[in-house]
Formats: sequence, structure tokens, C-alpha cells
Amino acid sequence: FIYHPPYSIVLHSMSPTSGAVSGSVNVTTNITLTGNDLVATGQLFVRIGKAITRAHIGPESVTVMAPPHSVAGSAAISLSYNGGDWVDTSFEFHYTPIITSLFPASGPESGGTMLVLEAEGLNDRHSVILCRFGESGDTTIAHFTSGRVMCSTPPKVASGHSDIIVSVASGLFGQFSSESDSMSFTY
Repeated sequence: FIYHPPYSIVLHSMSPTSGAVSGSVNVTTNITLTGNDLVATGQLFVRIGKAITRAHIGPESVTVMAPPHSVAGSAAISLSYNGGDWVDTSFEFHYTPIITSLFPASGPESGGTMLVLEAEGLNDRHSVILCRFGESGDTTIAHFTSGRVMCSTPPKVASGHSDIIVSVASGLFGQFSSESDSMSFTY
């Protein structure tokens, strides 16, 4: 019998903090975790949302593959040495939607073009979806129906093309999270 002193498992950092949903696009995200006593027992289990996976332990950090997730949103991170007793952390992994198509790809500088974007990872549970246009930050609230996001372009602010960034609401006080993807639109 070997006595081990109690460990104080604490997560200090996680990188990256987001990755794409895993719809029809084959996407994997390796997450690197650093903190106190992560490698103390030689094994670490990581729960991301409801999915549990075993971490790969390295000399300075641990790495875990984000489990597949079909809907954009946040998933809480918990850690365990035995897969049964869990320590919740203040960290979340954000699954981002994937924009698969945009129509039309261009429109007039005056704005008002109705865009139809097809995206994986969005559904009716996302109460607010936002389209942000370019660096100006001009935003429009999008409508989601039949698996498509529809939003109207604002008037042109900068020359050339503008990245359209689709974001989902974080749910509190109208703030929007990093759960987003982008595609290019030309004025």
C-alpha cells in the first residue's frame, strides 16, 4: 500500500478555448491544459460537457481531443483522476458553428442585400444569432429557419470585401461569445 498525499487539482489555462462543431466537416481540436497537479497520479480524465475522455499526459501539460459536438455552444470543463470524482473548473470550451455556404456572395454598396447562409451547428435553441460585417462591427440580428441563417447587409463602410461573422448569443446581457465563423462578402 502506498499513501499519496491529497492533490489539489487546479486548471490554470486552456488553449484553444474554442473549436468547430463536428457536423459533416471532419474537424478535430486538440486542447492543451496547464495547471496544478494535473499529472500527479499519472492519469487524468477530462469531461467536456457530458463527454468523458482520457488526457494524454506530457512533461509540462496535458492534451485532450475535444469530443464531437453537433450544436454550437459552451461546454463546461471538469477534471478527475479516477473518472468518478470530478472537480469543476471555471473553464468552458466553445463549439463554433461552421458556415458552409453564402448566397449571394456580393451586393450593392448601399446595403440591404438579404443573405442566406447555410451553417452547421445552429438550431432553434439559439435564441439570438447575429451577423457582424467587417471590422466596422455593424451588426444585424439574423433569422434562423430550416437550417439557414438570413440577415441583411448594412451599407458599405470600407472598400473591397467584408468578412461576415455569424455569432450566437452567450445568453447574458446581450453579450456575444467567440462561438462564431466567417465567410467573405463583396460590396
